Formats: sequence, C-alpha cells, structure tokens
Amino acid sequence: MVRYRFQRNTFLVSVLVATILPVYVIFWVFPEFAALLIRYAEDDSIQVRDHLKELIEPLAGDPDGALRITPAFREEVAKVTRDFRVWKYRVFSRDGVIVDSSVEGEIGQKNTHDYFENIVALGNAFSLRVAKEGVSADGVKVGLDVIESYVPIMIGGEFFGAFEIYFDVTREHAAVSALVFRSSLILVVMGMVFVLVLF
Repeated sequence: MVRYRFQRNTFLVSVLVATILPVYVIFWVFPEFAALLIRYAEDDSIQVRDHLKELIEPLAGDPDGALRITPAFREEVAKVTRDFRVWKYRVFSRDGVIVDSSVEGEIGQKNTHDYFENIVALGNAFSLRVAKEGVSADGVKVGLDVIESYVPIMIGGEFFGAFEIYFDVTREHAAVSALVFRSSLILVVMGMVFVLVLF
C-alpha cells in the first residue's frame, strides 16, 4: 500500500513537472525574450535618432516648430535603413504631422493617437512588437514581424517631433520561437522518459 502510494505520488509529480516546465517556458520565458527584442530595438531607435537628429533642423521663427528635412538627411537615412535593417520610417512634426516617410504618400497625414500626445510628445520613447499580419499602433496591417518604435526629437529640452522606426525582426523572432519550441519539446520528452523509467 505504501509502495503504491509512493509510486502514485511520484507519477503525479513527474506528470506535473513534465507539464509545468514547458508551460513555464512558453508563457514566461518566451515573453521575456520578446521583451528583450523590443528593448534592443528601442535602443537601436535611439541610436538612429541621435545619428539623424543633427541632419534635421527646426525652421527658424516658425511658431509651430516645423522641421526642415535637409538633403543630407535623405542621403543618410538610406544608409541607416540598410545598416540597421529598418523596414520603414517616418518623421513627425511636433503636432504629429508626417513631414517625411519612406512611403511618400503618407507625407502630410497626422497621427492623432493618444500615445503620441501622452507619451512621445512628453519626451518618452514608445515601442511595441507587431506580429506578422498584425496591426501597428496606427492601425496599419504589417506583413512582417516588426518592432515599431517612436523616439522623440528633443532640441534644447523642447519637443520638436519624433521618429517612427520599424525594425524587421522576422528572423530574430523565428529563431526565438524555434528555440522555445525545441526547449519545450525536450522538457516534455525528458518528463516522459522519467515517468517510463520509474514505471
């Protein structure tokens, strides 16, 4: 009777371990990896912003703080887009109007979403991951896994606009997903082997 109870308890513990560990990996470890991707992309966005900011000038005497996109900016942004694997970019004025974009038809459109006024315009970065075929913060369907990152353009401590940068992280996301899947599979197999060895 005692041996039966021990075997039963050992079996239950083994099943729990074989179940809980993969669940832990999928629902805790995987989101942590995804959060790391976002943090790294946001850091890259800040580097891109700092690099390109010197090539964007506020229009002198303009009460709205309009930005002038210099020819040097357009040349440099092509290099940055290639080197940093930027899928798409936009430059916003302080009132949320697109003054430059990798998609020319977007110039002149306005970002009216709360996050622009309540987060970015206050000098804070705002980033999120958009899954393949998902919808970005501004309601656009995206065909890749991307990190969408907004970083403010601050000149003399004053908000003059923002960069919106989309980083293509399809390859990195696929690698993380494959790693999590393999890890979960190994844990399940190890748990099953452990149960079989015991019984």
